[in-house]
Amino acid sequence: MTQGYDPNTLAPALRYGDTVVLVPDGWNALVAYAGAEDARPWAEILDNVTGTPPNLDACKWRLEPPSRHDVPKKVKQFLKKTVWDEGKNLPVPDIPEKNVDMEIQVHEFLDENDLSRENTYNVVRELFDFLVMLGDELGANTAEMERVRGKELQYGSALDLVHVLTGTVMTIGKDRAIEHESKRVFMHPDGTNRSNFAVRPAYKTYSNGLSVASGDLVQFESRGTISGARLSLHMSNLESLAKDPDIVRRQMMSDHPYIIGGQEVNAMAPRDGLLPTCFRVLLCQSFENTFRIDGILRAGDIFTFYHKQTGGYLHYDSEMSDKPILYESGRVSKQARKKCQWLWQVESCQLYKGGYEIEAHAHSRARYRIKHLITGMYLMNREGDIVVSKDATGPDSHFFFRPFEKNTESHVFDRDDLVFVRSTEGEYMMQAEPPDLKSSFDTYHTTTKKEIRSRVKHVGMKRTEMLPDSDAVQFSPVSSRAVKAVIEVQRQISNLEDLEEQLELLPDCAPGPSFNPKHDLQQINKAANQARSSSTGFLDKLVEFKGANGVVEIFGNCLRLWKKRLPN
Repeated sequence: MTQGYDPNTLAPALRYGDTVVLVPDGWNALVAYAGAEDARPWAEILDNVTGTPPNLDACKWRLEPPSRHDVPKKVKQFLKKTVWDEGKNLPVPDIPEKNVDMEIQVHEFLDENDLSRENTYNVVRELFDFLVMLGDELGANTAEMERVRGKELQYGSALDLVHVLTGTVMTIGKDRAIEHESKRVFMHPDGTNRSNFAVRPAYKTYSNGLSVASGDLVQFESRGTISGARLSLHMSNLESLAKDPDIVRRQMMSDHPYIIGGQEVNAMAPRDGLLPTCFRVLLCQSFENTFRIDGILRAGDIFTFYHKQTGGYLHYDSEMSDKPILYESGRVSKQARKKCQWLWQVESCQLYKGGYEIEAHAHSRARYRIKHLITGMYLMNREGDIVVSKDATGPDSHFFFRPFEKNTESHVFDRDDLVFVRSTEGEYMMQAEPPDLKSSFDTYHTTTKKEIRSRVKHVGMKRTEMLPDSDAVQFSPVSSRAVKAVIEVQRQISNLEDLEEQLELLPDCAPGPSFNPKHDLQQINKAANQARSSSTGFLDKLVEFKGANGVVEIFGNCLRLWKKRLPN
């Protein structure tokens, strides 16, 4: 997990805005969150030979300045004790814009919602005053974030741990954790004052005020007291969790063989000789690389690989072919919608500085893996064949990129640059002769087969002294909006599949000797909450998503099982 990091050499100081991974001391594990319904982060345990997790995006955290959240609590208390909408269950108004006439704003709101000016004006005005305060607090947090980002992180200073993939904030809750005498940790959409952590050194040789360097062992301690004590983030070591195979599959939404177990991330105070976990904070992407918009391509970015000579995108769809192919398409412009089968993520083969610029110079030792976004499969070079596999530990899955321009002095790639894809064995990706595809396209009708076959070109790896210029491919980054949509659909599919499995296991709600009302209805209510969360606005996202029919089938199975399980 610490490949590329040398504790005996100088390491860069961590700064606010840096993206890091958190490695529990003594474990080949990472703190991760995949968007599970209970919003609980976990420590996913990897096998001993794995240096980079297959779900790296779920393991990235950004070190942000601590935000204050005093007003949301006041708003929540006000809404709980006050009837401000005459019982109409109106949504809370948006935060008013600055410098608006509040009297006019309140009267317009009352009139639009047919509320009584005489009886309701005072409470609605109080609500709007709270919303103004909330806007001011959010503005102050944003200004402080912009001011502090880029400054060195020091021992004793405070921060928020923001999950890069979801934007949620690690927060200590009030409920008890799975581990005895610990508090639950969960991911809050915006953060609270319980999201603020002070960075403490693992060893007394460090003192407050010294810079925190990448690779240092630290503890994350709550900034304020919780239940009379300061709590620190901790990784459990429970045998019951270690033996539960569903932990990883359900919480990490992954059944990848590299992830062999999971433990709870909670918050605890030192007790009975047990100390909170120390975490090694490894820099993955620097502040500059995270927020600088300069068109330079970085590891972790998501691309399409466009072969200009054939007019085809590197494409993988197991229903079409068991190997990646070049799929001819006219969707060439930046605005044109790209198929999700064309999306590939370039990952560094090491975590440390794994989000830096993709290196272009010929003598670079940097190696990269190319992962298919929607299947999680890695591009592999197998004796000249390009295939995909979940196994990405060997050199067959390692590639680097040679610039197309022969006279370039640049050591990085820019957006839409042409590159050659080279294996560690010195072979290059290029158009290949068609293999025997007798078993391919069997799921398609005859007319569809002909149309698809005419669009397909095949690729392989070949060693050559004279590299054809025609086999350069173009790096074309994909918009973050499109990527988020694909990832969200994947997450919801996982939720629905999990829900379907849970419903299969629930008993029928028919009176009988095996029916336990207390236990069974608790399970049904739990599944009901998950169903509501999974289905809200979900089907609207499936219009352009490959496999939509399969997802609708899963959803239909859930509804069928739901009807069977619930009492009339």
